[in-house]
Amino acid sequence: MKVFFDSIRQEKGLMLAFLFFSTVFIVLMIMIYPGDEAAVEQITGLEDMGDWEAIYGIVYGEGGEYRFWLALFLFSYIGILYTAIPALVGTNVFSKDNDDNTIDLLMSNPITRRKILLEKMLAVLSLSFGSILYLFLVIYLLSLVIGQNISIELLFASCIQLFILLVFIGLISILFAVLFLDSGRAKRYIGIIIVGSFIIGLIVLFSEELEFLKYFQVFYYYDSASTILKPSIGQVVWDKALYLLIFSILIFGIILVINDRKDLIPHFSHEIDEKKSKEKGIPLLFFFVGRFQHRFPSFVEQLQSDKAFIYLFALLLTISGLVTPSMYPGDEAWVGLSKTYSSMDVLMSAILRDHGVANSFIGYIATEGFGEYFLYSGIISMFLGSKIIIRDQKSNTLDLLFAHSRSTSKILKERLAAITLEIFTVFSLNYIAYIVGISLYGNGFNYIPILGIGIFLTFLIVITMTFLVVLLSIFIKNPSKAIAISGMTYFGILLVFMLAYTIDQIKFLSTLTPFYWIDRIRILYEETIIFEDIFIISLYLCFICIIYFICIRKINGREYF
Repeated sequence: MKVFFDSIRQEKGLMLAFLFFSTVFIVLMIMIYPGDEAAVEQITGLEDMGDWEAIYGIVYGEGGEYRFWLALFLFSYIGILYTAIPALVGTNVFSKDNDDNTIDLLMSNPITRRKILLEKMLAVLSLSFGSILYLFLVIYLLSLVIGQNISIELLFASCIQLFILLVFIGLISILFAVLFLDSGRAKRYIGIIIVGSFIIGLIVLFSEELEFLKYFQVFYYYDSASTILKPSIGQVVWDKALYLLIFSILIFGIILVINDRKDLIPHFSHEIDEKKSKEKGIPLLFFFVGRFQHRFPSFVEQLQSDKAFIYLFALLLTISGLVTPSMYPGDEAWVGLSKTYSSMDVLMSAILRDHGVANSFIGYIATEGFGEYFLYSGIISMFLGSKIIIRDQKSNTLDLLFAHSRSTSKILKERLAAITLEIFTVFSLNYIAYIVGISLYGNGFNYIPILGIGIFLTFLIVITMTFLVVLLSIFIKNPSKAIAISGMTYFGILLVFMLAYTIDQIKFLSTLTPFYWIDRIRILYEETIIFEDIFIISLYLCFICIIYFICIRKINGREYF
């Protein structure tokens, strides 16, 4: 079982970071439960937002409002988020060894290739199972703490269905990894499947004519949220989970066939040559920077290496900008929804900064639109910032990197410029999408300029946090540890902000976080910028510059690798 335990150890940093993030998410979602009466009002408001069942996969029935809350805000979102574990771990099977030039060493083990594959697959499934077990315990124990009765049988059945979804995603990821022997390519394909399924869910949400498309996205076959709402375990329907299980068995067989017939070592040599060729090519993300290939090679190389990640988030934020205005339930329904927010002491008071909730479209954008940036910003900062310094050590690009005879500080400057451009581009696309969405659904052009200011302020927060993560990663040589620690740092600061801001005795601690100092929501409500805002923005820019110069000084004062 040496391969199995080695695989577990390699991914422990990723698992710790993800479990920390999921714990924060679960605790916040359970703590902000507004109570049964307010939840009923929310349900009424949601029913006016179109066919929302199509995307969330839930049907409200008997069993209590708290179970509806778990189904909507926990299992519907967790089902999407938790797919990241098997997707990221599964795509490393063989392909990561191929990328790291260690596949020949792996194959030298005195065990068969099939046994190596099975142990790696078992590691992927074990990590997925461990995450589901952790999810079950956290939800059940927190439900007891806040005095809500949740059926342990129904919760267990929901977690089993979620585990079957993770098994399916894990096997698809392993299939791509074994087929291509390229972790980056495998991650792109599994990312397309996950994000594509989410997009199809959105299409079905707003089009009855295209409802048949729901059968072609994986989340349709994940029915944990509906299970939570059943009044008894006897009414749980397992047909969708059974379909996923059958698909998983077929994929497992295909993986074994490909593994037995694929010649790994020659393909390994071919992939290394192809990888070096790609690193020298013109980046696909920003075609107009191809002319900078020789003058700013590290700038271009950073864009090239991040293109898949940026494509993904550009797509997510663009879809978000288009869809969010269209889901506005209208003033009357929003009044009912906004009344419930007053009881969500933890999350909403931190986001809304005690301004209250405006019973209008701008109040909806303030809560729904900007709330999602807390999640996206953390992931962007975590992955871009933590790998900017150390990823060359693992990706076999050191020779290429230093072939240009440039100083490490010069390399760092160009890479920081590249990720700043990447994040700015993603946010700009999101803003354009909001303009299109607002225009299509007639919510008012007067919101567009002030919305742009709000997105720019969010951009400043993301850049600040990303630069902080870069500074942190300079002292860490292990990519997995860098991602784990940076993720805990970001979401830890976010949690401190949310909790401290809602507890009067420790409210001063919120002022120590970057999230406190840009009051986006007040600007949206008052539709104006005051001197205090200009002063804070200037301080933010100075803070970013200070971090930048500290990074340059530290990188010059120590060994790069």
